[in-house]
Amino acid sequence: MMQNSVKCNFFNEELENFVFNQPTKFVMEGKTKSAETWVELIDKLCVVLIKKDAGKMQEFLKEEKKRKNRIPYLSNTEQSIHFVKYLTESGLYLNQKIDAPRSVKLIRKLLDKFAIQEDSFCLYRTDY
Repeated sequence: MMQNSVKCNFFNEELENFVFNQPTKFVMEGKTKSAETWVELIDKLCVVLIKKDAGKMQEFLKEEKKRKNRIPYLSNTEQSIHFVKYLTESGLYLNQKIDAPRSVKLIRKLLDKFAIQEDSFCLYRTDY
């Protein structure tokens, strides 16, 4: 059953507001991609960002590995992740235990790394 989809204030909304929602699609730089889960959204977004600048994605992944006091959520090697989920489209590995708020934080960090402005990215999510 397809739920209604609403545009959200992705960059400024409180993380808790994403807990009981799933994404439905995102629009980046005028191109729309459907995504029904946070994992699918991260995977598809990574594909777009890798095509945009593969070197910058490698920098981001190196920075993820260096974070103190936590394991990385996204990696290009399986060994870096405890609960591995292989992302088939991007070829990356994601920590499968990632929840909605952490997914949003990770996506925000990715968008920040790639200097994607608020007017260039828009997320639609379920509206129950």
